[in-house]
Amino acid sequence: MTFPSHIASSASFRALRNTLLAAALVGGGAQAIAQPHVVVERSRISPAQAEAMRGTYALSDGRELVMGGSARRPTMQLGMEPSVALVKTGENQFESADGQVRIELQTQSNGQVNALTLRTAQTQAVALR
Repeated sequence: MTFPSHIASSASFRALRNTLLAAALVGGGAQAIAQPHVVVERSRISPAQAEAMRGTYALSDGRELVMGGSARRPTMQLGMEPSVALVKTGENQFESADGQVRIELQTQSNGQVNALTLRTAQTQAVALR
């Protein structure tokens, strides 16, 4: 496509052309401009906290929730469901990457975890160790 010389030589046209070319190179076309780029920063837990939360918790409906994994990748498994990786979102708070599962640990003064609160779209329950 060609443009008249008085348009193609204008500063605003060159700036727009350069912006569109940069977007095409970085993200593969115009879609790169419309799609936001989200960066999630993981907050690590200490090995001591990972050990303190690890274990089996009993829900009031009879299901068991197992906290496991490692300090780098804590996980939870509810009943026979697949294990889900958790991300630390606050002091004693974790959630799944998709935000569908949230867990808040209830700690004693010595740092041991004696219960947790599980929140999903369908459930809010306290689970005891």
